[in-house]
Amino acid sequence: MPGFVYQTALNLCLKRLRSLARGSRALNRLGPDGSIVALDDPFTVLVRAERRAAVRSALHRLEPGDRHLLELFYTEALSTAEVARRLQVNTGAIRVRKHRALLRLADVLDERRGNETTTSGTDR
Repeated sequence: MPGFVYQTALNLCLKRLRSLARGSRALNRLGPDGSIVALDDPFTVLVRAERRAAVRSALHRLEPGDRHLLELFYTEALSTAEVARRLQVNTGAIRVRKHRALLRLADVLDERRGNETTTSGTDR
């Protein structure tokens, strides 16, 4: 019995220490104004910026209805039920429209990526 109590206490202490370490790492990422500071290397930041620009460009190529639907979900962070209520459509239809809009967005991104690959291949 004493071994069980000792091992349980040891595990609880180790769990607490891991939790404190995670908390301190999270606090280290906060800037003086409370915003999260990016600790990524410059290459990662550049790739993320390029990816955001590509998605933004692809969004502008979508039809206005698809763009508006995706803005409601991702910019305004609305739930499916709220989007359905705003657009006066049932939730099942909204799920299907969202799925199809995301597929069209992926197609536009793939199309753009294919054009870049073709263009960069001819430059050699």
